[in-house]
Amino acid sequence: MHSLDVAAATEDPIRRIPSGFMLGSKTLARGAELGFVESDFYFVGRGGVLGDVDSDVVAAGFTFVNAESLRVVWERSRDVLPRQEASVEFAACAADWAQEHIPDEFDAARLAELLDPVVAAAGPELAPVFAGWRALEVPAEPKAHALHQLNVLRELRGARHMVAVLAGDLAPQDALRYHSPSVIWDLFGWPGQLEASRVRQVGKRWQSAIDVTNQLLAPVFDVLSDAERGELVTLLQYLLTVTS
Repeated sequence: MHSLDVAAATEDPIRRIPSGFMLGSKTLARGAELGFVESDFYFVGRGGVLGDVDSDVVAAGFTFVNAESLRVVWERSRDVLPRQEASVEFAACAADWAQEHIPDEFDAARLAELLDPVVAAAGPELAPVFAGWRALEVPAEPKAHALHQLNVLRELRGARHMVAVLAGDLAPQDALRYHSPSVIWDLFGWPGQLEASRVRQVGKRWQSAIDVTNQLLAPVFDVLSDAERGELVTLLQYLLTVTS
């Protein structure tokens, strides 16, 4: 299986499986226990790997988030937890989610074995949040290990997608409004629908950006053999069906 085909076939699993823990009720409840308000734990947990930096640095890593909205979140959460500690707590929520949602019969150890070299082979260029998450300690337990590495790969795909969107003359907020549910627009600080007159144009640019994203991501799968790439696709597509 060609690496470009792998990038395309794994888009949904890479994007959607880790999303299950990110805004899950238990993750937000844990954030509240720690002292975060509303959905602040999502932003600080994801971006905390960058350290105690100005919010614009985090906005640069996220791209699709309204920088002004993110500054409000980043500043009001400053005294809740040290940034890196918040990311460790966020990662622990991922591990807990994996235990609850990944079936025992699923070969998580094999998925982790396939994901490890892919994550290790990736370059960190223009992907600071990916690099920060890759630097965190990887859980030993197979389910948690697999989900952790999948989330790291999600951050890499997201970073490559950011490049593709910007290079394709597509505003990040338009890409978000075109492809994501309205709850995400609001969460990311971009309320308001995409104008009906622009949907078709934005859709064409968004699909082109997806194609470029796949081209940019594909080389990381070259580290696997043809058979391993096919196995990775099969495992991820199955995992998506059982965790959705």
